[in-house]
Amino acid sequence: MNTLTRANLRARVRRLLATGVLPLRSGDQKLFGGQGVGQTCACCGGTISSSEVLYEIECLEGTTALLMHLRCLEAWEVESRTCAPSCPQRLAL
Repeated sequence: MNTLTRANLRARVRRLLATGVLPLRSGDQKLFGGQGVGQTCACCGGTISSSEVLYEIECLEGTTALLMHLRCLEAWEVESRTCAPSCPQRLAL
């Protein structure tokens, strides 16, 4: 896992949300768990190793799923709830 501090991880997730790289977390997104096998985390950019749980989020049918560590998933959920009004996804709501 990437060694970002919690504050740095949350700041990174805020930037990814603000630029539209990450979508906002919503209740209609499907969440699955499994074992990592070297995938790249959508939040921290680190590798999800075979000793870590992989969280896979399907946002829209036909799009690539987001892959995350638990710590990163938690940061994404928190930052999605507190996303600034300028987040592109928030403007579409």
